[in-house]
Amino acid sequence: MAQSLMMRGLTNYITELRASKNREDEEARVDKELGNIRAKFTAARLSEYDRRKYVWKMMYTSMLGYEVDFGLSEVLNLIQFPGFKDKCVGYTAATVLMSAASDTMPAMLRAMRGDIAAADPMLQCLALTASANFGGSKIADDIGDTVRSVLFGAMVPTAVRKKAALVLLRLFRVKPSLLPVPDYTSRLIDMLELPTLGEKQAVLCLILGVLAKNGVEHFAPLLPRLITMLNAVAVDSHADPHYVYHKVACPWYRVRILRALRHFPFPTDKTVQVPLTDVLTDVLRGTPVTKSLNHNNASHAILFEAINIIIRYGTNGPASLRERAVEHLSKYVNIREPNVRYLGLEGLTRMASLPGTREQVLRQQKAILISLKERDISLRRRALDLLFATCGRDNAEEIVGELVTHLITADSAIRSEMVLKIAILAERFAPNLRWYVDVVLKLLAHAGDHVSDDIWHRAVQIVTNNPPLQRYAAVKMFQAVETSMAHETAVKVAAYILGEFGFLLQEPAAGESATGDADDATTVSGSKQFVALHQHFDRVAPESRVLLLSAYAKLQHLYEAELDHVLTPIFEAHTTVLNEELQQRAVEYLSLKAQSDDLKGRVLEAMPAFEERESVLEARLKDTSKTAKDVDEWGKEADGAAVAADSPAASAPTPGRAKRAKGGAVGPDDESSSSGNEAEPAAQEDEDILGLGGDDAGFMGGADDAFGAAAAGDSPNIVASRGVPSGSLGAVRTALFSFLDRGRTRAGLFADDTVQLGAVVEFRGALGRLRLHIVNKSDGDLRNIEIDCPGTDAVATSIVDVPDRVPAGERPALEIRFKCMRPFADLIPITVSFHSGPMSATVEHSYALRAPVFTTSFLEAVALPMDALKARWGALAGEPKAARATVPVLRDPAAVLRAIGAEVVQASPEHGALGAATFRTEATNPDGKKISVGCLFKVSPQGSETAIEVRSQHGLVTRGLVNSIKAAFAHGVGSA
Repeated sequence: MAQSLMMRGLTNYITELRASKNREDEEARVDKELGNIRAKFTAARLSEYDRRKYVWKMMYTSMLGYEVDFGLSEVLNLIQFPGFKDKCVGYTAATVLMSAASDTMPAMLRAMRGDIAAADPMLQCLALTASANFGGSKIADDIGDTVRSVLFGAMVPTAVRKKAALVLLRLFRVKPSLLPVPDYTSRLIDMLELPTLGEKQAVLCLILGVLAKNGVEHFAPLLPRLITMLNAVAVDSHADPHYVYHKVACPWYRVRILRALRHFPFPTDKTVQVPLTDVLTDVLRGTPVTKSLNHNNASHAILFEAINIIIRYGTNGPASLRERAVEHLSKYVNIREPNVRYLGLEGLTRMASLPGTREQVLRQQKAILISLKERDISLRRRALDLLFATCGRDNAEEIVGELVTHLITADSAIRSEMVLKIAILAERFAPNLRWYVDVVLKLLAHAGDHVSDDIWHRAVQIVTNNPPLQRYAAVKMFQAVETSMAHETAVKVAAYILGEFGFLLQEPAAGESATGDADDATTVSGSKQFVALHQHFDRVAPESRVLLLSAYAKLQHLYEAELDHVLTPIFEAHTTVLNEELQQRAVEYLSLKAQSDDLKGRVLEAMPAFEERESVLEARLKDTSKTAKDVDEWGKEADGAAVAADSPAASAPTPGRAKRAKGGAVGPDDESSSSGNEAEPAAQEDEDILGLGGDDAGFMGGADDAFGAAAAGDSPNIVASRGVPSGSLGAVRTALFSFLDRGRTRAGLFADDTVQLGAVVEFRGALGRLRLHIVNKSDGDLRNIEIDCPGTDAVATSIVDVPDRVPAGERPALEIRFKCMRPFADLIPITVSFHSGPMSATVEHSYALRAPVFTTSFLEAVALPMDALKARWGALAGEPKAARATVPVLRDPAAVLRAIGAEVVQASPEHGALGAATFRTEATNPDGKKISVGCLFKVSPQGSETAIEVRSQHGLVTRGLVNSIKAAFAHGVGSA
């Protein structure tokens, strides 16, 4: 009873923190408690119970994200005490509060090594658990041999041996020399004869790790042993009743045996082949769908591991196994239960890649098409994958036709993937190239927003490289843009095709271009081509207008008498536009008019045929569906850079990066960043509003490819890589810039079918924090979470509370802290990486984004009298203290200034708004005072545009604020 009352102090502390009305109240309570704990630790007498209680409070405080930089000696004292309660609290606190660099780590390792070697199983288990939580090279070097000795010891309790096997696996991944092959091969195999199934299962986990690292070369005796073990459970039903899960005998044990078998090729020895084939056949035969969800989950785990083995064997294995697997999965495709049907579709997709199975899979085409129309998007994705895998020249027109028909009503979340796969199938299996052009036109008409540049670029390449196709393509593109509702992507394609091949429309088709089609007789004059294109000019984006100007220049050269009087004023009007690319093209084409016909002909001649190379669409598909020859189930940790031991503890701030280190910062390189700095704000386009590069790839800082997706790593367990797709960049940009409104503290940053990333931001003075929520939308765990947010000398960053994994349906949050040290103008890159999917087919995700931290994030409003503002305004004239820009948008200037955090000093509808603010930093001057930069704003309407002028003592602050305000106008910040 007394102890329960004493624990009330910890309970009250947690209750009071949860009841805090705001951050300030919580911080005040934490500061008070930490001060009290410090005082207690320095007191002359402290009971063991009080010591445990205060250490628990320290742990809870640290887990909330507060820095706890004292008390590690008390944690060490608890570990060194002989009692179980003390050691339990001590080891738990050590894993939360200590890092490999802590001064107390050597003493803790000595205590841990002693407890592992002790005779008390309870203490051994505590120390082993703590060592696994730490992991890392230092732990492996110091206690790895001790753990190995415990594992192979003679009289070791079952619980201790199981933990020792799993801990040794953890350390083996960091230091493979702990289990040199072949020295320990026979000993590991012999341990599969241990009496309890739990011990066998733990040893199997360790063996799987060794196989993934070293292969099967020295493990030949293991294969028959595994088959015997599997037969004993699956065929002979020799199972401990305690390990029967919903009438499925030892499911996890069998799954691990099957995973180990997958590392071996199909055996040539008949004495091994027959029992292996029998046990796999038994698994395929004995997996019915029942009403028990738990039974189905367990049996399906075993079934799909068996199917993985059959796929691994390929044509080397018996054809009967492949046929039986396809037959079994085909039944799943026709079951109403969506989870079961999902498994069937996914399994058939993988089986369809094996020779001789496609015809058998195609028998289910009707059921597959039905699944394509399901409400559940995951089923639609798997059906799409399966249709793609089974498509061939004999059924391409039917499948592509079905996909195009479904595209009209398909959910936007799957449209981009459908468009990519339709384009690939149309190119790969086209009965003729005219059919291919027709398919591309349907994609432009039904899903133009989802037709990426890669797709229409590839279509242009095919048309350019096939002269008989050029006139037909020109006719079709002219017909596509005749309507005023043509999609912008169709306008871009038409601009290129008509600019290059529009001259072919002057006369009917002849020679090999003529096929007797009605379109062969179509003729179109140059003026009609121009009218069809130009009706879209005012509504398309600047990059599309650039293509149109190029098409106009070619049309003007071909039809000078017909179009010169129309096109010359257009070029002249664009010699003074703000967009640099448009202006440059207009000036060049206008000056070209004065050149000789010979020079104009050479400059404007048709583009040559493209070099024949692998389709970029096929390359993109390989990046997302590449199958590895073998699977490393365990991943790899960088040597000397393990997750926990060689970096600060999980709850302590980690500068700029959390989890495993990669080979360099992810994000734009120094050159791209500097070029963004050098650009004049007034000359930047709305699409490049913060100097992040002129295209979507530059905006997302894709160092790996144009879509921000990292290439597949060298680790053989990675079978696919995903990043931010081009179709999502607009939504990502909109979400990012919505945080320019200081009143908006939460929004989603990115979402796909696997994960949703949400952000909650808070800024006060020069300090800020971002709570990044990782929502797992998939059916399995997200593993190996890595967050990279590199700080700079301008903005320091630290990361806390990064989870090791995110289970399905959960949404943990980590925290990134920002400290502004000096002015800056560039956005801060943030990369979120993780693995998803089963270990046998791991997908690597790497999303290169930007943190919602702007120059305006560190502004504080300043109430400034009008006279003082005018005086300071005059004193800050001239570059770089003053900068101007205009945006082709009209919004309420006062509302925009308030939204970004400035004080509006004066405002009127006619003259706009004047504002003032202070840019805060944590840097100090020689007097110890924090440095701040005063900022003045003038935002006023000018006709159909808005003029922005910012003045401050620091050029970087000025430029960053101008860019931020431009972005605020472009993205509707401050709108009602």
